[in-house]
Amino acid sequence: MYRALHGDLDLACRVAVCPSDMNLVFRQREKAYQDGQAYLLGRGGHPDLAGDRHDHCAYTVICELDGEVVASCRWIPATDAEYPLSELYGAEVAARHPPAASVEISRVLVRPDLRGRGLSDVLLYNSSVWLAANTGFTHYYAVCIPKLAEFYRHMGAGLLSPRGAAIPGRGAREYLAVQGTLRGSSRALAEHLCGQGWTLGAPPSPPAPAVVARPEGDHTYAFTSVNGAAVLGRLVLRERDHGVLVLAGPGAWISELADRVDQICAGAPPAAVVLEQEAGAAALASIRARFPAASIQRSSRGEGEHHGGVFPETGAPAKPGLGQGP
Repeated sequence: MYRALHGDLDLACRVAVCPSDMNLVFRQREKAYQDGQAYLLGRGGHPDLAGDRHDHCAYTVICELDGEVVASCRWIPATDAEYPLSELYGAEVAARHPPAASVEISRVLVRPDLRGRGLSDVLLYNSSVWLAANTGFTHYYAVCIPKLAEFYRHMGAGLLSPRGAAIPGRGAREYLAVQGTLRGSSRALAEHLCGQGWTLGAPPSPPAPAVVARPEGDHTYAFTSVNGAAVLGRLVLRERDHGVLVLAGPGAWISELADRVDQICAGAPPAAVVLEQEAGAAALASIRARFPAASIQRSSRGEGEHHGGVFPETGAPAKPGLGQGP
């Protein structure tokens, strides 16, 4: 969880990780779009009117004030983009932007009574820092109206193409595509916000991660090595304060994975750690030290028996089935 302070504003920014988080985001969208932008509602691919298929794979970031969601945005992996650059501008323009390393910004919203007070800058700053620290993405782009293109420019983004593009179903209005880097924008926004008197809790240039997190559906994050070759585990969060961390193998428990869990849970560590294979005493001790309140369990998908279903280092009875996910 990242904090940002300015006057009477004490904002907490984090990723939305469970259905109750997303319900708050959807209600914010529905209220904002029901009048002038109803075309963004009921798009299909999601059971909620204000959701669509991209929400299943997107990183959704929220800002909370006194526990209420007051701003939100989502970042979609460009390989599953809402507005693919190749469709809007053609292959030549799209080739200038690296899709495998990019995310697409969309659904940026701030509560009406708080607009003009820097919340969108805080939201995008903390989003950029979080993505740079916890994922393998390095670039972003947005397809937006010209007025918003000017907004993105002040955070270091530039035009991908000088010509506008039409979005099917939006009439004759033209849209522009802007692009930038997560680290470049986090630095630009940090300078701007600090110049406006904000105090930021997140450093503008976090180290590149060795383990990355990616959404899998509405309440699951998968952890992989930075090149995606090895799946280390998954974090299942039906509620934010009752997560289940499933480790894929004996070598899956490393400090970088625990760091990703901390960043996603934002102060609410997992209630259980499920091992799909046996782990050594050192790994079990390390898990217990990092998440002392979590029970350590064995998945029913694990091979063989483990001391009658009880881990002797913890005395905790195994509860098969928790690692199977939804």
